[in-house]
Amino acid sequence: LGKIPHSEVPLCLNRFDVYVALSRNESFGVAIVEAMACGVPVVVTDIGGLSEVVDNNINGFTVPVENPLQAALAIEKIIQTPDIAKEFSVKGKEKVLKLYVWNINVNQMNDIYRSLHSI
Repeated sequence: LGKIPHSEVPLCLNRFDVYVALSRNESFGVAIVEAMACGVPVVVTDIGGLSEVVDNNINGFTVPVENPLQAALAIEKIIQTPDIAKEFSVKGKEKVLKLYVWNINVNQMNDIYRSLHSI
């Protein structure tokens, strides 16, 4: 695909059947949150922030690092089981809307700063 404008990322992600991020090292995984926000089922490695964003068997699959067989099986299960893909899509969007929407995060940070300021 090459470089695409940020405004086109949702259009691109909406074409995916599954989003796979098999990182060996990852701090958070903004791209995973973007995919989940678009309703794309995800498969990620169980490291760092990825395993905090993706709840295994609830809104995606987490697989062990350096385990291509487990990754392939997870991808295959999503593709071959539309009910699972749909559930991951719905649950992924729900989690993003609950925890990762920008204005919610800003308000939470403001509340934290206010509480610290009053100490």
